[in-house]
Parts: sequence; structure tokens; C-alpha cells
Amino acid sequence: MNSGPRPVLTRTVIAATALAVLDERGEEALTLREVARGLDVKASSLYNHVRSKSEILDLVTELISSEVDLTLLHDQNWREALRGFAGVYRKAFLAHPNAAAVIARRAVNTPSSLRYYSTAVETLTKAGWSRAQALEIVLAVDYIVMGSIIVPFSTGFVAAPHEYGPEYAPLADAIAAVDPATIDDRVFASTLDRYLAGLGEPDGQ
Repeated sequence: MNSGPRPVLTRTVIAATALAVLDERGEEALTLREVARGLDVKASSLYNHVRSKSEILDLVTELISSEVDLTLLHDQNWREALRGFAGVYRKAFLAHPNAAAVIARRAVNTPSSLRYYSTAVETLTKAGWSRAQALEIVLAVDYIVMGSIIVPFSTGFVAAPHEYGPEYAPLADAIAAVDPATIDDRVFASTLDRYLAGLGEPDGQ
């Protein structure tokens, strides 16, 4: 139980506590009972603010997304707009990989997520892309961002290079040659840059 005065229950406080549960113990631990325990209140007290785990996850999505500046998408250069936004978008969710893995599998229905997709599509259509092309581009950037968070190098290659054995020597040598502390950031940036550069220009230009 928490020490000190109990916080005033608000949806933001509930979201922050739920996010802490996700960060520390993952999705399976996230229940209304556990969130209530973290707030030192009875689970029934939460029902004045939230009704389900799904609603709590919506609040968590909004809480993380509040750290992302949508005005970056208003850059006159559509590539720079997407590149700048993708960087802050990744930074916000990278701080909460357990939550990112859950959110990535959920329907896009929170106000912040809908505003992001709508604003990004608008930026690209103003640059000359069709609406269908714009949505495909936004989705691709989303895949690059979330993929870099959910499947990082550190969880994919957990053994020391010499433990892979002679059968996988090329892979072992490659793993030994990279810096595990920076590879995720570098691969994210280079993948995003190559994707954006490879798009060329809209047909209308």
C-alpha cells in the first residue's frame, strides 16, 4: 500500500497508475483491482471514473500521446514533418515498451490517435499525395516506429556472440561487430530515412 495522503482520483491519476503497473509488470498484471491497489483505494472507487480495462488502456494511450507534439506535422516539408514527428512519437512510447506492445494491437479509437492519423494524412495530401497513398505512408511510418520499440535488438539477440556456435558464425560475427547500446536508434533512423527517401515525390509534382 502507498504511504502518505491518498491522491484525488481523476482519470489522469488512474491512467498514470495503470501505466506504472504496465511498465513494471506487463499487461497480464493490469486489472482494475491492481490499479486500485496502487492508488490505495477500493476497486469500487474506480467505477466513478472508468468502467473497464479497455477504458483504462484508452486513458493510458492518451497519457503517453500527450507527450507528442502534433504541430511537428505542420512542417512545410512533408518528409521533415514525418521524420520529426516519428522521432518524438518513438521517444514517448519507447519509455513504455510494455504499454506500446499493448496499444499497437488495439483499435485506433482514442482522440489523440485519431488526431495524429488525420493530421498526418492532411499534411501528405496537401503535399500532393492521394488520400490512399497518404494513409499507406502514415501506416508505414507507424510500423517503423512501433516495430523498433516492440522488437528491439536487446530482446532478439540475448546470447553472447560466441554462444551461437560455428553453424551461425556469420550472424555471431555481425552481432559482435555492432554496438548494442546504439543499434536500435541507428536502425530506426536509417530505416525511416531510406523509406522516406525511396517514396520519391507525389505524382502531382
